[in-house]
Amino acid sequence: MAIWEFFIGLRGEWSNPWWEPGLVVWADLSRPRWMVIYALLLGPVLLLRWRTPGRVGEAFHPLLAVGAASAITHVLKVPIARPRPPAEFQLVEEATFAMPSGHAAAAWALVAALVLLGAPVWVNWLLGFHALLVSLQRLYLGVHWFSDVVAGAAVGIVVAWLCWWLLCHIVLPRRKVVATLS
Repeated sequence: MAIWEFFIGLRGEWSNPWWEPGLVVWADLSRPRWMVIYALLLGPVLLLRWRTPGRVGEAFHPLLAVGAASAITHVLKVPIARPRPPAEFQLVEEATFAMPSGHAAAAWALVAALVLLGAPVWVNWLLGFHALLVSLQRLYLGVHWFSDVVAGAAVGIVVAWLCWWLLCHIVLPRRKVVATLS
């Protein structure tokens, strides 16, 4: 609760005409459905980068990881049924339950998928920083508790790893999957 209150308290200090509307737009652009589209667009980029027919299946790992993480968060929200923070503190309207954060899960699943694929370090750091900021903006916007964001990040990372394991051991078991973009 103290972490959430810290982020809500930042609103008065950081208030200006463009900050909060910009965060609202960014929150919309980092929704899980958009992260799935970003992962879908990333597949062809990876295929062009590799130019290796044997690695075609691996290019779908980001899409699989982000899509599965998003679906799992939606499924988990119902039995957990954790309410969101009070509406008077929310800068955007969210209709679903809070735990786990779908935004955080999708962002961290994309990062984990690219790390597992062996993306360049600068790409991993850039997307990791983006995922961290997505997680923090959910707190600033007042739509999640800190534990919701942590749970979402954990779901994203674990699901990306499980998807990678399935890809390596079930879908593409006949050959060793090489985890480099070279």
